[in-house]
Formats: sequence, structure tokens, C-alpha cells
Amino acid sequence: MLPKEIDKIVSLKKGEELLGSYGCHLDYVKGYAVLTSDRLLFIQGGGGFDEKYTKSHEIPYKDIKEITSSPGDTVFLKVSEHPYRYKLDTLDVSVTNLKNILISHMQ
Repeated sequence: MLPKEIDKIVSLKKGEELLGSYGCHLDYVKGYAVLTSDRLLFIQGGGGFDEKYTKSHEIPYKDIKEITSSPGDTVFLKVSEHPYRYKLDTLDVSVTNLKNILISHMQ
């Protein structure tokens, strides 16, 4: 189940399943990480006075080349075609749980 603010933004492809959504910061931008059976979506918004939500990233799991984590609640994602790693700070789920979900769907 998606929060109502982002439900209308996320459209699943045929055969794709929703795995969950998690409050987070992606490279210091507040939003939601939406995990499906095929991809990771980042829905930006909800920070400060920002009530508008937009889909800013769509990353197929096959494009994630490396997942690492640091102490605390930070996951780093290395995505093909990008020269740097995305920094994903979780807000409402442990970094270990999110990392395990991502790793299980990369294969």
C-alpha cells in the first residue's frame, strides 16, 4: 500500500508487483523509495513546505551494479552509466532490511 500522496504518481507495469514504500532521503532530497518487483522509484517531495510529489528517479534493478552500506541508516547505490553513487538515507525502515530487499531483486 502506498501513501495516498504518491499513489497516483506510481504506475505499475504489466506483471509488476509493489513490494513497499519507505520514507527516505536520496542525496539529501526527501521523498519515498518505492520498490517494485522490477525497479526502484524515488518519489521526491514532502520536505518542509513541499506538498508536491514528483517521480525523480526510476532505476531498474538490473542497472544497480553495487550496494553498500555504512553504519547508521545509509545505503549507497552504484548505478550503471552514473559516475557517482546515490546516497539513500532511510527514515522508517532499517538500512539492513532495505539493502536485503534490493540485493534479493538484483539477481
